[in-house]
Amino acid sequence: MLARRVFHEQCIESGQAPNVAPSHPSSKQRLFGSARSGIARSLRVASDLNIGENALREWVQRAKIDAGDGPAGALTSDEREEFVRLRREHKRMLDGFGNPKKSGGILREKKPVRFVFIHRERDCFPITALCRVLRVSCSGYHAWLSRVPCARKVEDQRLAVEITAVFMRSRKTYGSPRIYVDLASRGTHAGRNRIA
Repeated sequence: MLARRVFHEQCIESGQAPNVAPSHPSSKQRLFGSARSGIARSLRVASDLNIGENALREWVQRAKIDAGDGPAGALTSDEREEFVRLRREHKRMLDGFGNPKKSGGILREKKPVRFVFIHRERDCFPITALCRVLRVSCSGYHAWLSRVPCARKVEDQRLAVEITAVFMRSRKTYGSPRIYVDLASRGTHAGRNRIA
């Protein structure tokens, strides 16, 4: 009955429903004390709280370990949390960093794509390190930075702006054949495949 009273007091304080197992650390501490001190048997406490006897036994064992009374080499709750965090971090690292099948995506791209990646990440990492990891030369990256786009690239960018303008004017209803006709009527001549 003591465990039930302690639990109900805790429920009233925290606003929880009385049939829910206690999750607040102070209520668990009170229950551990009553179960360990022999005031109530663990089976009775567990049935009063509508939880399994094994769960209560595990809580009591965990409290003993956290208090330093557990078996030698047992991890405390804080150590277990740290261990789980480190294991999760290690798994995350293996999923991307150490696995060539999963981490090779950017490495398989053409050099201009890698140069763009280096350019975006240059504030976070040294350029030499990025170039080494992505297997490009630093001089190649710097040459790419100062390179002027070719005439075809400039024309493609200008054409893309015009295509977008025609498409928006048509309230997004024109397909490539109509856009081709509209551009030709305005004096912009480009192949059908280039517009599509």
